[in-house]
Amino acid sequence: MLVARKWTEADGLVVTGHEAAAHGAEVGTLVLIPSIARQTKLPIIAAGGFSDGRGLAAALVLGAEGISMGTPVHVDPGMRNAPEGERTFP
Repeated sequence: MLVARKWTEADGLVVTGHEAAAHGAEVGTLVLIPSIARQTKLPIIAAGGFSDGRGLAAALVLGAEGISMGTPVHVDPGMRNAPEGERTFP
């Protein structure tokens, strides 16, 4: 069951799903957006699992006003053998 608290002074909500480093338990962001949007009139910023315009478009269609997008990280399989100090991400 999804629960949203009623905030009287909030300007918006950041809705975070499982894709955001598993902060949203087992519920995905794209499932949460319409569920929360039905419960509030506050603007929603969706977070978790977004890396391009297609994700933005999906979030907008589902009721978000925008997305929070972190830096996509490419992990090279050979990096597991590199010392921690030598690991770099593009």
